[in-house]
Amino acid sequence: MKKILNIFFIFSILSTGCSPDDDLQEIVNTQIDGDLIGIWKLDYDGDSNDDFFRSFSSNGQWGYWRENYSVDGNGEFTIFNFTADEETGDWWVEENILFLDYDDSPTDDILQYSVSGNTLYLNTYSWSKQ
Repeated sequence: MKKILNIFFIFSILSTGCSPDDDLQEIVNTQIDGDLIGIWKLDYDGDSNDDFFRSFSSNGQWGYWRENYSVDGNGEFTIFNFTADEETGDWWVEENILFLDYDDSPTDDILQYSVSGNTLYLNTYSWSKQ
């Protein structure tokens, strides 16, 4: 009887030590769309010299940055990368919805998307694969 009580006592200690952590969150039913993986440049015909880029990796990380270029009198290009405009985070899709979770912000983006060939459509904007 004493052995049975000892075994029961050991199992009760082990079961409380192995309980799931209440602070952990599990994301279920998320997907990575292989068609999104790569670097995309915004198709923009405005007067700005800014180029906007998004990248999506297979490990669920995304990035966004802006580059500005100028042409001097000799026709030479100079590219400036605006680090203040860089964003990163996690991404996933559900059906035709793209979720962007920002690393350093409580803000998230939820965008409708589709990919056709080398063109990514995010809401009303189109991006070309680089």
